[in-house]
Amino acid sequence: MIDQAGSSINFNFEPFTYRTIRSSDYYKFVYDHAANKDNIVFYYDNIVSCDPSGIVKCSNAVFTGKLIIKSYYDRDKFQIPSVLGSTLIWQHFKGWIIRTTKEVFDENTVVLMDYRIAHGDETQFMYVLPFSKTEALVEYTEFTNRDFKLVDSDGYIRNYIEGYLSISDYQIMEQELNSIPMTDYIFTPLINNRVINIGTNAGYVKPSSGYCFVRTILRVRNLVSLLQTNELTNNKMKPKFTFWLFDSILLKSFSIGILRGQDVFVQLFRSHNKNNQAFLVFKFLDERTSFIENFKIIYSVPKKLSLTYLFFKGLVSGEYLKKFFL
Repeated sequence: MIDQAGSSINFNFEPFTYRTIRSSDYYKFVYDHAANKDNIVFYYDNIVSCDPSGIVKCSNAVFTGKLIIKSYYDRDKFQIPSVLGSTLIWQHFKGWIIRTTKEVFDENTVVLMDYRIAHGDETQFMYVLPFSKTEALVEYTEFTNRDFKLVDSDGYIRNYIEGYLSISDYQIMEQELNSIPMTDYIFTPLINNRVINIGTNAGYVKPSSGYCFVRTILRVRNLVSLLQTNELTNNKMKPKFTFWLFDSILLKSFSIGILRGQDVFVQLFRSHNKNNQAFLVFKFLDERTSFIENFKIIYSVPKKLSLTYLFFKGLVSGEYLKKFFL
């Protein structure tokens, strides 16, 4: 990690392991596993609509199911009801996989967040994931409410590669572009006894960071367990209140300008790295920390007075309890 002034924070992930999974490899693994199951059939088509009655209309067919598990959503129409002040911020990112003519990357080191390119009052950082000494993913990320089409992400990536990494001779092999909604809105995955939302439309994205891969695995396991025991209710699919509360406070502080991501994440890793406890940050992001560990994390965040004010204001007004339980 590199802060806005250019100071590096070096840490290891132990006891965690940092891995990247290419989507093509992941899909192949799933398809190969499912191909041996007689009760699984793949059908490729465009989904037109998914009715709460269990009817799924596609471009070339119509399906009816006793139980529909719906994982897709329309990003252009994705909206969070402004119920009780729910917060929504978009995490936009664009990345280039580049190949260089010279060996310039350390394949054993990932640059998780480089804030030297940060500008304005929002959160921006670069991410560098080397695959070899000559190939890496270089990605620009921004937490914002503005239209990402107006952001010169290609310009930021090019300037970073040529200016900060001092690479002039390279080839763009692949590109990726996507947006992730970060919100403290409490979703209701169980639409009725026929349709269940999973993924983004079920709140699988962690509000304060956009992390969702591990959360998806854990929540799908929980969903399967609830289906097997016939105990499926929206209450049993809610996030844990303590983690949701911290996420809600941080997300709101990003939204109203009290904090930027570079203020929070740099300070978190810097303070815990001094005690050789950087793993606590990852443990917190995976929502595996204890009650005491949670407060160690929060206490290390800057502008504690402002966050404490948001915390007590929300508790006194009942804002957090209403948002979570109503």
